[in-house]
Amino acid sequence: MSIERELLRRVISGTDDGVDFFIGYRLYKDIETFLTQPEQEPLSDAAVCEILLKKEWRGFVELVRIIEKAHGIGG
Repeated sequence: MSIERELLRRVISGTDDGVDFFIGYRLYKDIETFLTQPEQEPLSDAAVCEILLKKEWRGFVELVRIIEKAHGIGG
């Protein structure tokens, strides 16, 4: 689990170091929804090479789309 996800898990647990704190319901639900999504795994060097070499430009376009998706942009 990433450091960010671990921190968010601690936030929605409602306590940290024995001190109670509260967050708004909408923020709680947003964090909870985010934590149910799988973490994105970065591509290895070998995976990048495989994509680029498999069909020249088509592989390049596929790689660009993967990068866009990882950054939450594109279609």
